[in-house]
Amino acid sequence: MQSTIVAGWFTPDYSHYLPPLRASLDRFGHEHDFVAVSPASGGRERNTMRKPAQILAAMDRHPNRAIVFLDVDCEVLAPLDALAEIKSDVAVHFMVDRRSRGYGRMFGSIDDDSISAE
Repeated sequence: MQSTIVAGWFTPDYSHYLPPLRASLDRFGHEHDFVAVSPASGGRERNTMRKPAQILAAMDRHPNRAIVFLDVDCEVLAPLDALAEIKSDVAVHFMVDRRSRGYGRMFGSIDDDSISAE
């Protein structure tokens, strides 16, 4: 199994979320790499649209590693090791609406152009 690192990014107004997230990752022994970035002009939506570039930057910093990319305003409640074992190039877990709890998952592989969803 390839080694795993948890990565993410944050703007200064989200920096207060980092200590609890780091503590939750440390509790499970997960190596982590979170990067502070200057806010983009254009507000919150413009900043959230920067996530793909930040994921690519994390991939450049950590070649040949499984990257679990998290939003800094979350807390890890269980070990993340199983995420690195997903047989796919990209896996996404998203919440459609916080109130409806409409969770979904997508997995995809670059080599065979397949995508599956749950």
